[in-house]
Amino acid sequence: RGPETLCIYMGVKKLPEISQRLINHGRSKETPVALVHYGTTEQQQTVTGTLDDIVERAKAIKNPAMIIVGEVVNLRDKISWFEQEQTPAQLLAATNQ
Repeated sequence: RGPETLCIYMGVKKLPEISQRLINHGRSKETPVALVHYGTTEQQQTVTGTLDDIVERAKAIKNPAMIIVGEVVNLRDKISWFEQEQTPAQLLAATNQ
């Protein structure tokens, strides 16, 4: 129920259930969520949203992925050094898989 960060590995198939249970147990629907697919590789894809809309936003994301829930997700723009180092061609290739 608190502001702690929650990380769940390989939970994409259960994302609808995870999101709903967190809301039912006191997390705000507006709690930030990120899904990181193939983190730290050239195929990395990151989708962000809230507990309320992440299921819809992340429809194309498959495992392996890390689900990150909490305010720490709001730091993404400041600490996304890995994604910033990718060339536009790498980013395009990753999204076209």
